[in-house]
Amino acid sequence: AIVFFVECLAKLNRFKLTKLLYMADVRALEAFNVSITKALYIRQVDGPWPPDINKVLRRLDRHDIALKYSKENQYIVKGPCPKLGLEFQERELELLLDIVHKFGDFNNSQLKIAAYKTRQMQTILKDEKMGKNCLNKPVLGPF
Repeated sequence: AIVFFVECLAKLNRFKLTKLLYMADVRALEAFNVSITKALYIRQVDGPWPPDINKVLRRLDRHDIALKYSKENQYIVKGPCPKLGLEFQERELELLLDIVHKFGDFNNSQLKIAAYKTRQMQTILKDEKMGKNCLNKPVLGPF
């Protein structure tokens, strides 16, 4: 899914990538009862976060994707030899494309709001409102 999003959007920051992955997994669970990425997402200050994302990005770097750095941010761009969508069924590719169409133009704030509106995050936010500390608690997964 990472390579697919980078291919479609050309350049992503890590925050946007993680929220697109989360939205794809939420939608896949609703539609197909299965996660696309099989990632665990935990509650962090800025919403759901897959703790293994750095390891996955390092594994893909210089092949499927390329990690680029600026003063304030790290960006993910197309790599020299991406394997686009080979591991997905047609219905999953359609779902990923729908995520790109719905959320691809969103900025970080808009993506955070969209993620917070999911049923999974609403449950976490409700628990936090009642005084529970949900930081680092699973939002989605493990699978």
